[in-house]
Amino acid sequence: RAIELNPFHGSALSNLGLVYIQQNEVVQAEATLLLAVSRIPFHTESLDNLGTLYLSRDNYPASVSMFKRAVTSNPENDGLLAKLALAQFRNDEFAAAKQTAERALKINPRNELAAQIVAAVE
Repeated sequence: RAIELNPFHGSALSNLGLVYIQQNEVVQAEATLLLAVSRIPFHTESLDNLGTLYLSRDNYPASVSMFKRAVTSNPENDGLLAKLALAQFRNDEFAAAKQTAERALKINPRNELAAQIVAAVE
């Protein structure tokens, strides 16, 4: 209903995408999240969800792309940086993964995912 009232509501589209993910309707989830980022190109929540979806589907280049866009709009979010580092690591971009993870750790020294990535690269 929220999407009917405001088809440009990024959070509503992002949440609908999550519902589709939970229902294992991956194609519909991807389409919905792509629609969200086409309407609001730097909607952090939608980019994060789409990056996570791509990461779970082993589409690492697409995941890196989405997380980079999310970090552009929210550069101090250590969680997004850690997810970007994970996608970079899985995409064999080890130097970039380490640099990104170290950036996340500067923001939040307790970020476990970032610490694991730095340790794995070293």
